Amino acid sequence: MKNFGWFWTNTETDSLKATALSVVLAAMLLPHTALSRTDTITRPHRVDSLENALQQHPPTPELLHIYDALSNEYLDFDFAKSLEYARRGKAVAEQTGAWYEAARLSYALGHAYYYAGQYDSTLIYYDEALEIVNHHALEKARADEIEALIKSKTGVVYQIQGRLQEALQLYMAALSIAEQYQWLSIMENMYGNIGSVYITLHNYDYALEYYTKEKDICVAMNDSLMMSFALVGLSGIYNDRKEFDAALDAAQQAYRIVFGHPDASAEDKIFALQSLVEAYISFEKYDTALEYAQTALDIAEQWNSPIYIAWSLGYISRLQLELGHYKASEAAALRAMQTDSSDLFNNKEAHTYLAKAYIMMGEKIKANEYLNRLVKAADAYSNSNFQSQLSEMEVKYETAKKEMLIADMRERERRRMQFALAGGIILFLGLVTLFFAWMWAQQKRSKAELLVRQLEQEKQLVATQAVLDGETAERTRLARDLHDGLGGMLSAVKLNLDEMKRDAPPEQSVKEQFDTAITLLDESIREMRRVAHHLMPDSLSRYGLKTALTDFCRSIPVAVFSYYGDNKRLDSNLEVVIYRIIHEMVNNALKHAHASQIIVQIVHEHDRLSLTVEDNGRGFNPDAATEGMGIRNIRARVASFGGTIDLRTSEGNGTECNVEFEL
Repeated sequence: MKNFGWFWTNTETDSLKATALSVVLAAMLLPHTALSRTDTITRPHRVDSLENALQQHPPTPELLHIYDALSNEYLDFDFAKSLEYARRGKAVAEQTGAWYEAARLSYALGHAYYYAGQYDSTLIYYDEALEIVNHHALEKARADEIEALIKSKTGVVYQIQGRLQEALQLYMAALSIAEQYQWLSIMENMYGNIGSVYITLHNYDYALEYYTKEKDICVAMNDSLMMSFALVGLSGIYNDRKEFDAALDAAQQAYRIVFGHPDASAEDKIFALQSLVEAYISFEKYDTALEYAQTALDIAEQWNSPIYIAWSLGYISRLQLELGHYKASEAAALRAMQTDSSDLFNNKEAHTYLAKAYIMMGEKIKANEYLNRLVKAADAYSNSNFQSQLSEMEVKYETAKKEMLIADMRERERRRMQFALAGGIILFLGLVTLFFAWMWAQQKRSKAELLVRQLEQEKQLVATQAVLDGETAERTRLARDLHDGLGGMLSAVKLNLDEMKRDAPPEQSVKEQFDTAITLLDESIREMRRVAHHLMPDSLSRYGLKTALTDFCRSIPVAVFSYYGDNKRLDSNLEVVIYRIIHEMVNNALKHAHASQIIVQIVHEHDRLSLTVEDNGRGFNPDAATEGMGIRNIRARVASFGGTIDLRTSEGNGTECNVEFEL
């Protein structure tokens, strides 16, 4: 969720006056001052250069980008000044009819509120920038540029608020626009942001794919600072995969890049430090992690950024808890919640640390209070704070929209008078123009609707995949716990009973009791192994789909299994899905159709895999019957991997299910 600055197009710079361009480019090329733990954020020299340029030249549209640059420069140390220059520039842009610049400066206002953690105002000004673009005929590339910037930053706000699916939609839309124009800076940011969403969804394969794309763009642009963000993302993936050495190495590389780069911002450094904190937590080096977390807090406080102060305090609370400093953990968590109440995830974490700290300190009443608050944290946020912010946003948005509507109606009236005076020929040409404009709008709307449908399908696939991944992980964990935990304990009990039996008196009744207990234990062990195998067959993970299905069908007398083609291992998630589909269909045939013969067949080719489950059961009428939970689960599993399913059945004629996957 990184910040990226403006990128002015060649057509824009060509139109600037030479004097203004030389002053601004010289100022913008000055390096940023790096921050260490003891530094303070001071007024950069470039700010003085920009303000001098503004005083020496009248505030004409040619100098509007100076207002933008000043607003961006003041973000790090003076929020009020950042707002002031964005508002002044926007007023000049509107007075002179420079609507592209007006939209950019509305975006700058929203950007300033984003850094202050005021997300309601952020979204208001982003919407205002889009309204300007939609109501004024801007060049397509410029309109697309504004749209890509706003979608990307709105996605960041949604991600902070926990609205991951909406954030992912906006990131994908911004990426699609950026790829058309090969805007590498936006593409790099979107790859990183999409990767961070997939990390939150625990979809590490997709996350790794997008962070790798981000890293490749950094190499292409020869930009080491951008590379640090890709390394931070990769470190997070390695951490979640338990590859702790690789995670620490990536975090240390990012840290060295950022703290050795003259243009690194406070935000850049906080990201690198937080990545190091996570890496050292994995190694349980809590003292080292605490030192880096404190450094991140110092930088966030110098920058006066509520969201990053709260994030850093959350890490400190967690680490103090691990070190047994419960009072310090309590203080950090309380301060985090007071600093920024808009970050849903951070507030839930703070409630968790408070509850644990109070439990360790023996304060049961407070611990119970914060446990209850933890359960209600998400609802409390959406139902009170965020709803009030939405109301404020709606009022401001509707007011601005009505004002723009009035201006638009006046312009239309003036044009009608001109058309009436121009005569029939001009009217005819106008109608032809309107017709082609309508045709263009229809085509554009059709493309937009197609994109929305595609994004909806992708959102459903992401959600389904996350559910299936969670189900597989939980089944694997339960099977392992049953086999390794309960199985081991039962086996130990049996061994002890065998020992006791040998040492027991020779009375027949005592030996019979031991024999009965040992028999019951044997049956318990067999039942435990059957349950564990049902949850996640060990043969599936060890030997693959063919062996696991052979074992499964062999255990069912009426089932016949055939496997044709290549016996190469498939993706582990796909193997689990295929096994579960066949398992469900066979159980349905036995339980509901009372089949006396079941045929299971798999055909594995180099580019596709098809499976068939056919039984001679009593079948059912597909028009009269409604699908049960089992069939719906099978359809969801097939859809999650882009497969197709064909279910054929009729009353008294059995059932045949055909499924096909592209490999």
